Amino acid sequence: MVRHAAGHRHLGMRLRPMFRQPHSGHGLWLTIELDDVDAACDRVRAEGLDIAFGPVDEPWGDRHFAVVDPNGIPVDFVRHTPPPA
Repeated sequence: MVRHAAGHRHLGMRLRPMFRQPHSGHGLWLTIELDDVDAACDRVRAEGLDIAFGPVDEPWGDRHFAVVDPNGIPVDFVRHTPPPA
């Protein structure tokens, strides 16, 4: 982890000034597929990052949690599984 000038922890990225403006929340949601959502969530928490929600199980079979990056972009970590028949 690195810290940018304001001292906020983030996902290991150095922020350049042009990327420091808050995201408007329109048009972008980053999804990363994982095999073990709970282990990833535990690691994110251990690094001191805030979890926006989850982990939760959805009726359609996904298990996921999300964080918000320093630019305000939601990042969803998900394990896709087919719903029960």
